[in-house]
Amino acid sequence: MRLKYVLQDVENIGCINYNDNIEISDVTSDLLSVRPGAVFVAVKGRRFDGHTVISKAVERGALCIVCEDDTVTDVCTVKVKDSRKALSVLCSNLNGRPSEKLTIIGITGTNGKTTTCHMLHRILSENGIRCGVIGTVESFRENDRGVVVKEQTGFTTPGPEILQPLLRKMYESGCTHVVMEVSSQALYQERVFGMDFSLGIFTNLSVDHLDYHGDMLSYKDAKLKLFYQSKNRLANADSDYSAPFVSMAKTYSVYGSSDFYAENVCVTVNGCSYDLFCDGKKYPVSLSVTGLFNVYNSLAAISSAIMLGIDAKKAADSVKKFDGVCGRMEKIAVNAPFSVYIDFAHTPDGLLNLLISLRSFVKGKIILVFGCGGDRDRSKRPEMGRIAVGYADHVVITSDNPRSEDPKKIIEDIISGIPESNNYTVECDRKDAIKYALSIAKKDDAVILAGKGHEPYQEIKGVKYPFDEREIVIGSL
Repeated sequence: MRLKYVLQDVENIGCINYNDNIEISDVTSDLLSVRPGAVFVAVKGRRFDGHTVISKAVERGALCIVCEDDTVTDVCTVKVKDSRKALSVLCSNLNGRPSEKLTIIGITGTNGKTTTCHMLHRILSENGIRCGVIGTVESFRENDRGVVVKEQTGFTTPGPEILQPLLRKMYESGCTHVVMEVSSQALYQERVFGMDFSLGIFTNLSVDHLDYHGDMLSYKDAKLKLFYQSKNRLANADSDYSAPFVSMAKTYSVYGSSDFYAENVCVTVNGCSYDLFCDGKKYPVSLSVTGLFNVYNSLAAISSAIMLGIDAKKAADSVKKFDGVCGRMEKIAVNAPFSVYIDFAHTPDGLLNLLISLRSFVKGKIILVFGCGGDRDRSKRPEMGRIAVGYADHVVITSDNPRSEDPKKIIEDIISGIPESNNYTVECDRKDAIKYALSIAKKDDAVILAGKGHEPYQEIKGVKYPFDEREIVIGSL
């Protein structure tokens, strides 16, 4: 594609050696991905500044440099105010601006994004809409032969170098809609800059990622960016910090009257049911997945489907067939008198909601195995420890993904928030911790493995070791 079209709508403040007839093959901010004919975008990150390797990008064959600093090279150089925004626009242009051809639904929030995303995909698919999904667990699309094509991006919301080609592939395979999770980091880093969302959904906001955003105000402001890019908006009126979202949106609720609200909520070991009210009419909803949080997730999915033009009754009926998402309140089939669940809960609010939901239907004791991730928000560790011992009958504190940190130090941070208590055990090795929890479980108890969810690995010192909790559970019983 000619440079003239690749640079369309990029806000530049100066050019050197400009030639709009240059043929561009690729756009990247990764030096190692630079190939002859590429545009290299120099991005200033927290740990690395791409401006320091501009000369190396030219040596590797970059024909155009996009940067924020005054830079002199032998190739076309375009100065911009914000390299991250420019990167998003450039990648969109190179891929034919796919977001303009699709109905894109973005979901943001601390918890519930993944399940809401997959529930909405189920509703749209059941009602004849070919829909792609981009999210934490996986990204996938259905091609014109009805074959589901899956891709692992490694991110909840991938960067524009991955995201825009993914959207193009979805459009080319016949998708008309895309449902995607949009993380606060992605919004802050302008990974979705320039994209117009047909619908933006806010699920909730609680303490997380403060190591990145600094405080809850900055975290909230990052989430709000999605709403500023959305034509229509839907917000959870029951969440903390929801006021600015609610002021811009239609709302859903369990505890009060909203545009969409639930009454007669019933949560059991086998699922949930409630009555959905909207536009003065009542629609019964039945789910095969359990937990009050799944009432909220389904409310968000059904409400957004209705806003997208799906008949309310058909939307409500479609979630009956939803059987859950890998690692999200996933019940493992075991030959034992107790039950075992795996869940991704890795925030204080997520852990609290999980344990409260379990308490509503577990007849015996709740045995919780959990840890906290390394190189992530340390401030939430003591609070998660306090919640764990306060709401579970016995807690096995262990390692999660320690990454570069000492697992023992992470566990010490967790324990620092626990008042005097004798209902917890420390077992640093996660596999041994799981085996111990299973060994003490009795009839009607529930063992819950929290924190890793869908992840089939454990990350230690930069290496991802195979670690499938399902295999460990089944192999231990």
